[in-house]
Amino acid sequence: PKKFNALNLPMVRSLSPIYSNWILPESAVKCILMEGAGEKAFCAGGDVADVRTQLLEGGSLPQDFFYEEYQLNHKIATAYGEKGIIQISVWDGVTMG
Repeated sequence: PKKFNALNLPMVRSLSPIYSNWILPESAVKCILMEGAGEKAFCAGGDVADVRTQLLEGGSLPQDFFYEEYQLNHKIATAYGEKGIIQISVWDGVTMG
């Protein structure tokens, strides 16, 4: 909630295996309901401040973040087409990205 639930690498790494399990052929998941923490925002998009800081410091976070985030985006975007999983997001406050 401090950064309006900005998506960061630990969040991506937390969500990715969960989605991987949900989209397995043997999974019984039919619907995914997502809510943001707190009352100010569902998600403010990627944590660009952290990515920028790490880029300026020469860290690998920018490459790691975008590589892993787009893999997660693919899982989210294809869950319905490939598995028929309906996704519902409860937006409360700021929603971007």
